[in-house]
Amino acid sequence: MKNISLERPLAVIDLETTGIGYYADRIVEFSVLKFYPNGAAIYKSIRVKFKWIALFWLK
Repeated sequence: MKNISLERPLAVIDLETTGIGYYADRIVEFSVLKFYPNGAAIYKSIRVKFKWIALFWLK
């Protein structure tokens, strides 16, 4: 693995979803890993609680 030199912060975003369809699936977790030029890193993760009603099933 090579070391990289950063001039500005670098953020990596990760989405965890229930699938790939934008209409029927949803985001369940959102995470960000942010690297700073001084070598520090911060990780944040949020679990999304979403009450979902499939309206198209009710037709």
